[in-house]
Amino acid sequence: MKSGQDGTFVIYGLDSGTYYLKETEAPAGYRLLTEPIVVNIKASFPNDRNAYVKGDGKTDKGLKKLETSAQIKEFINGNWKESEVSLTTNEGEGSANLTVINTVGKKLPVTGSSAAVICITTGSVLVLAGAMRRNRKNAKEKQ
Repeated sequence: MKSGQDGTFVIYGLDSGTYYLKETEAPAGYRLLTEPIVVNIKASFPNDRNAYVKGDGKTDKGLKKLETSAQIKEFINGNWKESEVSLTTNEGEGSANLTVINTVGKKLPVTGSSAAVICITTGSVLVLAGAMRRNRKNAKEKQ
C-alpha cells in the first residue's frame, strides 16, 4: 500500500487478530520507522456471525463491540519510547483510526567534508609552528 500526499490510507476487511504495519519508505525529510507498529483488533460478534455483512457496522446481527490497540516504538529526540495506545473506534462503521506522528528530529552537522580536513590541517600546522617558535625563543634566552 502507498499513502496519498496527505499520508493517509485505509485498510478494509481486517478480522480480529494481530497485524504488523511496517513502513518501507519514508517521505523526504522524515526518519523511517525502524520497528513495525503492532495493531491488535478484537471484534465481538453474536453467535450467528455468518449473518454479518461487511460494512453493516454495529447492528443486532453483526458487530457488538470493537476494541483496537497499537504498540508503537518511537525514536524521539534521541530516546526510544515504547507505548501501547487504544485506538479511536467507530463501532457504527466498524472502523478504527491510527495516527502515526513522525517528526524530523534534530539534524546533525555535516562532518568529514574536505573543508573540515583543511581546517584541521591548517590549525595543526599553526599550533606546531607556534610551538617551534617558542622553543627557539627559549633556546636563545638560555644562551
